[in-house]
Amino acid sequence: MSCQVEGKPELYGLGIRVTFYIQWFGAIAVEYLEVADLPDIRLIGLLFSAAAFLGLIIQSSMTTLQPVDTYIVLLLAMGIYIFLVPLYVWKALTCFNPHWNPFRWSKETPTPAFKVLNFTLLLAITSFAVWYWCAYVPENACSTDQYGFFFSRVSLANKPFIAFNAIMYLVILLVCFVILLLKVGWEVPFWRGKKKKRRTKLLARKMHVMLVKELKTLSNVAVAATLTAAIELVVSWNDVPDVNYVSGVAQLLPLLVSAGFLVRILFLHFAGVSDGSDSSEEDSDEGSHSYMTESQGGLPRPPPVHPR
Repeated sequence: MSCQVEGKPELYGLGIRVTFYIQWFGAIAVEYLEVADLPDIRLIGLLFSAAAFLGLIIQSSMTTLQPVDTYIVLLLAMGIYIFLVPLYVWKALTCFNPHWNPFRWSKETPTPAFKVLNFTLLLAITSFAVWYWCAYVPENACSTDQYGFFFSRVSLANKPFIAFNAIMYLVILLVCFVILLLKVGWEVPFWRGKKKKRRTKLLARKMHVMLVKELKTLSNVAVAATLTAAIELVVSWNDVPDVNYVSGVAQLLPLLVSAGFLVRILFLHFAGVSDGSDSSEEDSDEGSHSYMTESQGGLPRPPPVHPR
């Protein structure tokens, strides 16, 4: 079997990669600015990840992919979930103290449908990644001549590199199953005791909330920058051809949708359209209030009679 990397622009061409980068950094900016459209950009990121993963599955069934091809697509598809890894490590290091919970002060309220789709996709990608690192990469002879990212160039066949990725995805999968058991009613005595012990009224100061939000944003920016550098360096190290230019509708469409949607959200935010909508709501409220002061027969109330 030839180990020559031919490149798959339909899976990770430049337009597709830039689409993911825009979505990652755009979601960070929108969350930091507390824009109301954050759930929409989250949904777009979820759909992009689902499309990348489904495309990987379809391509794998139709043709033989090189290990580095699958590795790059996994980084793209798993990107929205990699942001959670340092945040959950943060929670563990702070002993799950709700006062330092990076998710506690978020105003985001995802819908139940989004939660189900998000969790299902996470389970699917993580399960595939476990198979990839535990079975596919160690047994593939081409892994030796292809490179991945571990803050430097490292062979995909490097055993510590394989072990690190396999353990990371296994831990993510284990956490997913624990969360699933908790959702269906399984109780953890240690966790329940901790919750009762910490069930105190926490008065969070504004400076503390801002500190937690700034640290969370810093973590997200670091992850996004690392993921972007990792993908671009992997493409460069493996001399992947035909993937460093935008070609075809398949790459232009998601790129323009992602960029256009983000520009629209930021423009409306900085243009203060929300303020205008608030004032219009106030006007409508005043109008409805004046309408309600009319009598049930549709005629205005008679003017008050003042004593002479």
